[in-house]
Amino acid sequence: MTSSLRCSIFAALLVVTACSDSPSASSPASPDDPPGNPGAPSAPESPGVPSAPPAAPSAPPLGEGPPATPPLAETPPATPETPPPSPPVAPVVVGSGTGRNALNGSASGSRAILISADKGLYVLGPALAGEPHVDGEVYVSVNGTAPPADTTVEINGVPLVRRELPGSPESPFRVDVAGPQPEPDAEGMVTITVRSGALVKTMSLPCPPDLAVTSSAAPDSYLRGKPAVQLSWDGDIEANTENPFPTAFTTAAKLMHYRYDTHVIGDEHYSTKYVAAGTRSVSLDVAPSDDGFCAELRWQGKFFQDGNSRGFCGRAKRIEYRY
Repeated sequence: MTSSLRCSIFAALLVVTACSDSPSASSPASPDDPPGNPGAPSAPESPGVPSAPPAAPSAPPLGEGPPATPPLAETPPATPETPPPSPPVAPVVVGSGTGRNALNGSASGSRAILISADKGLYVLGPALAGEPHVDGEVYVSVNGTAPPADTTVEINGVPLVRRELPGSPESPFRVDVAGPQPEPDAEGMVTITVRSGALVKTMSLPCPPDLAVTSSAAPDSYLRGKPAVQLSWDGDIEANTENPFPTAFTTAAKLMHYRYDTHVIGDEHYSTKYVAAGTRSVSLDVAPSDDGFCAELRWQGKFFQDGNSRGFCGRAKRIEYRY
């Protein structure tokens, strides 16, 4: 073998040895390879020298590092809606206990006495046969029961008489047709005074303003052949619009059957018209009659209530006709 051939074989062996000792970039990681460097050969351990602990990750320089995650923006609380302003509330007038005037009622005295004129006390103009000038009934109870026999009731100083109702424990008081007749006082009030033993109570009710009522047909004239008669008055009627407590009584005009010779109103009504607030006239239909007619306009004042007492005062104007 020549020397040149031996050199070539020796060079080839060196190349093969070097290639077999080099790790392959594509060789798979060994299960024993430490994590983080797959496929790298383990470094030989020096006998008797412990392995150095892995280096701690270096802290980022001051002022650097990962940007902080911004906090979620808080949703501002909802602004409550401002409610629309409430409309002004009209004051409800009730009795103040002692004071009184021409507009409002009042009550004072013993709370053990109840006074009720909730069906109304009407000042009649004019009062006809068998009628008092102030028409209506006053109910009284003392300590929740019928008043004792010594109980007295007055309207503006005029004594009332007790009316016994058959089969009823109630015995209302009313004006005696044959006795003195009360009138509203200078302030337009009717004041009820009740005395029972040592107990006393009063209630004052405002009467509505008086009105002059006129007719398209003259009083005492004949209505035969007329289709209607018209009533007119000289002021506004509030028709209970001011009453803080509703009642079953409404301002109305009526044409009623009338016994002309005895001046007594019959039970039959030929025409009834309800009167709205602000109205100043009304037309009533005429129907055949065997005698006469009475036209009436009836209206109410404010309904008053104070604790256990209540009532109202009204007015009625009448005009008589023949048939």
